[in-house]
Amino acid sequence: AKSVVKRISIYPSFGQTCWFEHILRNPFSRAERVSIHINVSSSDNADKENGRLRVVTSAEEWSHLRQKISPEHGKPGAGPVEGDMIDASGTAPAVMLMANESIRIPFAYLSLEPPSHDLRWGPRQRLNQRRRQGEESKGNDEGKNQDADEKESPHTVTTVKFVAAGGFVLAILEIETFPRACVVDRTFRFYQPEGEMMKRCVRILPPRPGTHAAVSSMLTNGFGSSASEQSGLYVHCVPTGRGSDVSLSWRPSESIPGAHEVRIKYARVGAFPSVGEFYVLVFKDRFCASLAELWYCVVHSRLRADVNGVTGQAAGVELVVRGDRVPRIVRAYAGLATSDGSKEQTTKDAAFDPPSAFRLVPHAHNKFAIHFRPRHPGNSRLHVHLVDVDTQDLVAAWLLNAVAAAPTITKTYDVEIPCGQAITKRIPYRNPWNRARTFTLVSSDETLVRARDPVRPFVNIGPNAVEYLRLYFAPVHRQGLVQCYLFLNDENDQSEETFLLRLLVA
Repeated sequence: AKSVVKRISIYPSFGQTCWFEHILRNPFSRAERVSIHINVSSSDNADKENGRLRVVTSAEEWSHLRQKISPEHGKPGAGPVEGDMIDASGTAPAVMLMANESIRIPFAYLSLEPPSHDLRWGPRQRLNQRRRQGEESKGNDEGKNQDADEKESPHTVTTVKFVAAGGFVLAILEIETFPRACVVDRTFRFYQPEGEMMKRCVRILPPRPGTHAAVSSMLTNGFGSSASEQSGLYVHCVPTGRGSDVSLSWRPSESIPGAHEVRIKYARVGAFPSVGEFYVLVFKDRFCASLAELWYCVVHSRLRADVNGVTGQAAGVELVVRGDRVPRIVRAYAGLATSDGSKEQTTKDAAFDPPSAFRLVPHAHNKFAIHFRPRHPGNSRLHVHLVDVDTQDLVAAWLLNAVAAAPTITKTYDVEIPCGQAITKRIPYRNPWNRARTFTLVSSDETLVRARDPVRPFVNIGPNAVEYLRLYFAPVHRQGLVQCYLFLNDENDQSEETFLLRLLVA
């Protein structure tokens, strides 16, 4: 009978909890025990849909949903939440109704299935994609296809049956689910050499100053956590299955009170150019009802290259790439990388041989060299990309790991600098060679000291002659002692002298 069937529509998105209350009435003049059966009646992914819609059996969670989350359909009841109203001990939730009694049954829907491609691209983007692929017809068919794209939305119909003890169906609730595109708050792209395990740490700041937020790591199949009764943040990882094997852990931050650090461990990055994807959901409550942030994480595989050298000197390594079926004109580029202590390198520290575009021979192993000059002792990472000049395609990509030893200091200078003022100084230097030499001034931190003329940071010195090294010291707005290196490099970018500059800011 159509009178017992009711249909509603909900519009959830990935990681967002939708909830509503359904009014169930007992039409009999006697008490009845009614069981609630949920099944997916029309869906190509019925197995995935099972478990998304559930009956809220916890009175605490039901009360939390009423206070914090707006219902997706209808209005919540005005009366108090009745504890232990729903019995969840059996195979299906059940409720006891007195004669002609009407009660509200709470339902919650949460999808932890990664969004499909259609939910990442809207109708207009899919239309543009079809145009590029040549599948779109001309003329009036364009508007028709656009309307069809807007109307088409993969949806499921979930049927909820309320069955009395004698097998009589009291009511049927049909729930049409129309998934909507999710909003990604933060996108992280991680780069790791192929075959290695990736470990990263992401810091979550407290919601407001002085609040110590609790972070709880959830299991993949869990919908809640009882680790903390106070309000906090709860982290959940959703792998996409695209080469992703990831685990999360957390710990309180040692540097920022109230903040927490989410540690991400990604097992065994695939061979280049494989890509792994996963999502991280950060909830505000342990019932996973309020989504605070949604992270989209991508792990890019890279080829590995290693180079060892001395700080301030250029060290080279050859990179090998195999040509494909067609000849290409390619060029190598270096991306910015960070070193220990979060000190930045610059693209000026990397030079290629050949320095311009070159031809990539098909079906052959092609070589080119990179010379990298680290400015600080320790480990540095540099991104090297080989790009097709004509098509702008990425042919190969390396992650260059450079290990730099501390330089040998030949002289130490103490320089007094007024606080907040820029000054210039000059240092005498004698050429110990019997021939004229050209030396380049390289600073480990150009924000502190550099050559006075940045366009011509070199000096020509005759045989056994003395010349001044003219330096510019940038203003420092904090008093104290600051140290940096000044390298005097020769024509081959090897350090002839290394000066330690001790800047006394007063």
